[in-house]
Amino acid sequence: MPYHILMIHQIRHMVDDPLIIAFVWCVMIDVATGYIRSVFVRKTNSTRGLFGLIKHTIVLVSIISIYPYLISLGYAWLAQTMVWGFILNYLTSITENWGEMGLWLPPQIKQILVKLQSDYDATDYNAITGARKNKGGK
Repeated sequence: MPYHILMIHQIRHMVDDPLIIAFVWCVMIDVATGYIRSVFVRKTNSTRGLFGLIKHTIVLVSIISIYPYLISLGYAWLAQTMVWGFILNYLTSITENWGEMGLWLPPQIKQILVKLQSDYDATDYNAITGARKNKGGK
């Protein structure tokens, strides 16, 4: 079978692929909970929101283009692992948004999030340049 036909077949198959469907739903739910969280916390920022939408779009386009390519090359395990990684990342973000809205979370999930957040301070990181701010001469 010619390679371009195989690629077209893989792209068509993505429409019914449960992993891709779950991934797209996670992205949409994360965007929705992010906007709802910004209203709950009363910290809306159009620049930050636009930057977030651009990041989500880049991730979606990357997955939609890389996933069928890897599968057509015979690396389905790598394609699926990559998508599962993004799904887990989005589920974490959805859970964080949910918790920041003050809605109920199981105590075990709260403990995990508190532990993860104690190791990370978003205020010392510039997402555009990737540089860490220098705090207190460290």
